[in-house]
Amino acid sequence: MNLIYITICLITAFSLCLLRYYASSLQKAADAPVHSNLTLPKFMNFNQLQRAILLFGLTLMSVFAFANAITPDTATEVDPATQQAPIIQAVKVNPFKEQFILSYVEYPGAEPYLKVIQEIYTELGFNVKSIATPALTGISLLSEGKVDGDAYRLGRVVTTFDNVILVTPELVRATLVLLCLPDIQCDRAVLNNSKNTLLTNERALGYLKDVDIRANLLKDEVIKNTVEMLHSGEVKYATFMIDERQIIPKGMQMVKLRNIFLYHVIHKKHAALLPQIEKKMRQKRRKLNTTLLKAKKRP
Repeated sequence: MNLIYITICLITAFSLCLLRYYASSLQKAADAPVHSNLTLPKFMNFNQLQRAILLFGLTLMSVFAFANAITPDTATEVDPATQQAPIIQAVKVNPFKEQFILSYVEYPGAEPYLKVIQEIYTELGFNVKSIATPALTGISLLSEGKVDGDAYRLGRVVTTFDNVILVTPELVRATLVLLCLPDIQCDRAVLNNSKNTLLTNERALGYLKDVDIRANLLKDEVIKNTVEMLHSGEVKYATFMIDERQIIPKGMQMVKLRNIFLYHVIHKKHAALLPQIEKKMRQKRRKLNTTLLKAKKRP
């Protein structure tokens, strides 16, 4: 805008100088002999013309000054969004909340696995809150987005729920077994006898769909109750899961039914951190293998 002011001033000054020069030439022509070709036009009043040029220049300057007062100078205006962009891009946006809520199923011997998952999210910078839930309740809460992740779930069961992402590699390499009280029949035929009662849960039944189970089913999704109910004599048979340590509840018989894998799972809203979680899972799993092998009990 300053350049416009300077230009107007220069044009006005140049016009005035040119007018004075022309007026001076005409005046000389008026004083010259008659044969001179220069004549003074009668209709021109040079004093008026001079004032008109000066007034025109001042008017232009006033117009531009007014326009500058009511219109922001776009050349120097700062866009806040543009200024903030580099700052926003420089900050890593973390899709997790400050507190990471982790559900888990209370299961005998599962403490090392829960500890691994807690360590992963602590190392990622989150405050981990762990809540124990019944088997089906926990996965439902995860699917609904009410918790951020679940510590360990059967892979086959997880795939039936929406909004859930399975983290690889597997966290738990386990075996689904049939537990029996001592000194009674303990083989697969137990499952086919309608006179027997089998304590089980939906997770286990999901892996036994191809088995003709005729025993009466008593379902309890609170897994930690299984051994207690066997010891109390409430039931004689129950499905159970053991990991690589092959630790069998004291005084029980066992028949292997299926090899299964349990995976850590997260809600899909946290998909952006999946690569980091899986990288840490691989690292933790190698260390966990060593720990489990040391604790393994051979029959």
